[in-house]
Amino acid sequence: MGRRAAHESVVAILAAFLRKKEWRQVELAESVGVEPRALRRCLETMITAGIPIEHKPAPPHVRWLLPESWLPEAVALSKSDAKLAGQFLSRLKPSSERDDLLKKLLGPSAPSMARADREDRAPSVLRRLEDARREATPVRLTYRSLSARPDASPTTRSVSVHHIEYGHHERLVGVERGSAHLKVYRVDRVTHVELDPSGIFRTVAKDQLDAFIRASIDGFHGGGAIETHAFVVRQPEAAWVRTNLPVEDAKVEEQADGIRVEIATAAPDVLARFVVGLGGAARAETDALRERVVAIAAAALAAATTPAGAKKRAAAGTDRAKVLGPSGRVAPPKRTRAMEAEGVPQSSRGATG
Repeated sequence: MGRRAAHESVVAILAAFLRKKEWRQVELAESVGVEPRALRRCLETMITAGIPIEHKPAPPHVRWLLPESWLPEAVALSKSDAKLAGQFLSRLKPSSERDDLLKKLLGPSAPSMARADREDRAPSVLRRLEDARREATPVRLTYRSLSARPDASPTTRSVSVHHIEYGHHERLVGVERGSAHLKVYRVDRVTHVELDPSGIFRTVAKDQLDAFIRASIDGFHGGGAIETHAFVVRQPEAAWVRTNLPVEDAKVEEQADGIRVEIATAAPDVLARFVVGLGGAARAETDALRERVVAIAAAALAAATTPAGAKKRAAAGTDRAKVLGPSGRVAPPKRTRAMEAEGVPQSSRGATG
């Protein structure tokens, strides 16, 4: 074999590893065009310089390999993996960061992958919150509370971020300065966030954090003790409820005419609203849940049947006569074929308002 300059050998070795990540020493020497002894000296020099080439004895041969994802300050992806990563990225809310990364992964095809249903061109608040959680650094965030008046100014607070929930509405779980209690924040209510390296990160035990998350429903935690509530749902509505429960770890018991559900939570009011939304298909079993369901349903019925409620319906173009009977009571629903098939009896009068 001919002699090569040292820099030429290094370039040839890197090119060979880009084509294939693992080589037998004899084959690599032939590919590069140098003697095995010279190849070994060059490889050892490259390792000393920080390139993570690994030596793996495989008698009677010697093998050299480079980690699959290695590139200086980068990660190597195949075309198929880059396309898959682009598909996952395209499902996120549009942002300048997301679009820049899509262009790097997919090139000219990136615009066709991007979703344009929502625009968010500002630097990612979510990314900064993720950085804060990963680095265990508190953040100063400016937050507009859902309970505040529409004209109220956002407040700034120092928060230690411990968990981020992803989905239609991203949420973070953290502890504010001066408090020992976990709290939930909607990410879309955060108007500004910055790392606060001078602050103290307030730690929370993992089992405490996990219990808080499990006891929450749709990002809400009442702050009280965790209690178990139960309700039953008849068929055919039970088939839908079984796959659309508000928590993942609910206990579901099959019954002859439906299902019985047990949920341990610190957000009973949210659970009660879910049960009320099922109408006559659901029945609360436990006392605490039943009381909340009755209170919410009674308030909704009162709002629907008061004169003020009737005026609002009239202003919205709703015919009051279709809602209320002649005595001011709620008119009974019209019988349908489905009701007749289920044997639902004919109501003699409407329910009292």
